Amino acid sequence: MARLSPGLERFLQTAKPGDLVEVVLEMRAEPSSESLPSDRGERAKLLGEQFASTIETVVDDIKHIGGTVLGGSWLASAIKVRIPVEAIDGLRSLDRIHLIDLPRKITR
Repeated sequence: MARLSPGLERFLQTAKPGDLVEVVLEMRAEPSSESLPSDRGERAKLLGEQFASTIETVVDDIKHIGGTVLGGSWLASAIKVRIPVEAIDGLRSLDRIHLIDLPRKITR
């Protein structure tokens, strides 16, 4: 079961049914069965393809519960989605998700 970040847990205490929330889903790392190429571009391409394959069923599940995928990053192994707050528990049960968190700005 996916963990909820402390910030998201605090947010959910005041959220109302029907509210939409943007969350970041950190995916579980899956070991690659293929050896990675030494070429940086080829390695990036392969990792991107593996990430796309990994999240394919998760994206279908998100759409099924009324959510929208806003973006993703194979480098961070995460996707950003907008979902109804009552759908958080459904996301928690998905095996491929490790952590559900609120989006944060990255600063120096």
